[in-house]
Amino acid sequence: MLNLIKYEMRKTWKIKAILLVITAVLQVVFLIGLYGENETALGIGTGFLFMTAIVGVAVIGIYSIILLRNDLNTKQSYMLFMTPNNSYKILGAKAIECGLSVWIIGLFFTALGALDGILVLEKFNELDSLFKIIKAMLADIGEFTTPTLFSYAAAMLASALFSIATAFFAVVLSATLLNGKKYNGFISVFVFFAIQILVGYIFNKLPFDLDMVNVAGGLTTAGFYVIPTVIMFFITAWIMDNKLSV
Repeated sequence: MLNLIKYEMRKTWKIKAILLVITAVLQVVFLIGLYGENETALGIGTGFLFMTAIVGVAVIGIYSIILLRNDLNTKQSYMLFMTPNNSYKILGAKAIECGLSVWIIGLFFTALGALDGILVLEKFNELDSLFKIIKAMLADIGEFTTPTLFSYAAAMLASALFSIATAFFAVVLSATLLNGKKYNGFISVFVFFAIQILVGYIFNKLPFDLDMVNVAGGLTTAGFYVIPTVIMFFITAWIMDNKLSV
């Protein structure tokens, strides 16, 4: 499994490197605008960094889905599916690599945004005001501890993994049971959104306190999304094992 995860990481390093280079260039523009007192550069750097953060996280996830689609529909699939690894290991490695990549990139941009925000406030001598606002917010929502942060991160990761597992299911469905069918791409996309909406509806109907600013809420949310993720994973792997021709 570890070798498969490393293999998937090698296939995605280029897109990640491109994203980091773009981010570095925009960060330089931001810093030039901030400390050079150039409002145009500051605006461009801030705006495009924000866009890069949003688009970048999505691109990482979409790229992993595209790689799976290529593995299923092109000759390169022979390189992967002819190895002594079953579909469960192959799909698991893809899901783990994609989930961790999305999570880490998301944390990276969150930390970068927080750092840039602090630099701006420090530049304009507003840092003390920020700390007062944060202190007041924390007083309103209760104790915000390290376990709370980890539970929130676990909830976000579990939710992301569920979306990835559903997308993988849609891709495998298109390449197997719907292969050669008219509008198979449209149907698989419809299935993806239908599952997402259904699970989201069930989640919203749960009789639990899912307040994300406490440990119990974060862990309950994470635990909830683990269930449909595991179900989607095993269904998808079973279809790959029994219905896929490579």
